[in-house]
Amino acid sequence: MSSISQGKFSMLSSLLNNIVNLAEKNDIPGLMEVVKTQLEIIPLDMEVVVDVAHTATHFTQVPAISSTLLLSCAKFMEKNLTPAQLLRFATDQSGGGQESTVLQLLALVRDLRPPRCSNCKEDECLDG
Repeated sequence: MSSISQGKFSMLSSLLNNIVNLAEKNDIPGLMEVVKTQLEIIPLDMEVVVDVAHTATHFTQVPAISSTLLLSCAKFMEKNLTPAQLLRFATDQSGGGQESTVLQLLALVRDLRPPRCSNCKEDECLDG
């Protein structure tokens, strides 16, 4: 599955907004679950992940949609970036106007990663 381009993302954002409003206003059974399922598998890349996450922060009136989309972005970053790359990513986003969104993503990524071993201080315990 290829990732979405910036232009397609703008269309997706508008379409998603319309679908969410339709589902909320008309109480269409199952539509919100279908939307959530699709958001869990949305194709992402580093060029759009912050914009997608930032859009998610605007869906706070529908927490299920907002949190699903933010978690999808965090999972993408956790899978594709090392801790050093995450730090570089965060500093590269400084001054871009979406710093709050980036911090939310980093907090979610942190929560997705298993805690370090308190004994050997490694991600995976070397002592067993």
